[in-house]
Amino acid sequence: MRVLMFSLDRGLLGARGSGDVIERHRKYADMAGALDIVVFAGPKYQERMWAPNLRAFPTRSTKFAHYHKAVELATKLMREVKYDLLVTQEFTAPAGLRLRKFVNLPWIVNIHSMFFSTMWLGFNPFYWYLLFLIKRAIRTADGFRVNNNEIRERIVKWGIQKPILVQPTPIDISRFYASGKRRGKEGVVVLFVGRLEPEKNVGMLIRAFKNLKGDFRLSIVGAGSLETELKKISADDLRIEFLGPRSVEELPEIFQSADIFV
Repeated sequence: MRVLMFSLDRGLLGARGSGDVIERHRKYADMAGALDIVVFAGPKYQERMWAPNLRAFPTRSTKFAHYHKAVELATKLMREVKYDLLVTQEFTAPAGLRLRKFVNLPWIVNIHSMFFSTMWLGFNPFYWYLLFLIKRAIRTADGFRVNNNEIRERIVKWGIQKPILVQPTPIDISRFYASGKRRGKEGVVVLFVGRLEPEKNVGMLIRAFKNLKGDFRLSIVGAGSLETELKKISADDLRIEFLGPRSVEELPEIFQSADIFV
């Protein structure tokens, strides 16, 4: 089987801060047979071939052109390769809907986030329009893989009667086992590891943390388009630290130094 995927994760193009994303997608490619991934990314990124059966292609576009460029690139790939399945994330689903107008491929949407939460939408009209596009698009998908039952229940509540598999993103947790007493700083350490992008809603975490009184610390690991903005809203609280992107090899020690994981 050959799978075509639309993704937001620039770690698939070599960007730091995405954990074991390459390792996981190598396994996905081996299980499926072959996997080509179109990644929403800017002009600085280049095509990557991680294995003979795993390729990643950047749209090399601006934010407002990602959907158009993704469909354009996918259409070009489909002239060269016959695909058996289309997979998108929730935020790339509008591109899946556009592509389905031209080809009749089975389509699965992977939903990793609580994208329907109004907390990340705020008063930004663009985000609300994006939510409208996502909801419209996913109604036409053939099936879903979601991270938890709350997402499943929301999809069912919307009246979408399609197969839904509840399956958290897999990870090898054995390397994260604590060997004993927590290492690191005094006080209670709250840890976030992930991309600093709108769908992760790290801003809400920071605002909530700043309301905590007492000996707490917040460590944020990762990088993304909102990094500068998030550092600005954190600047008046010295308990918040940004550790930047870290490799998979560095993460176990960081996790072992924390008390609460977000």
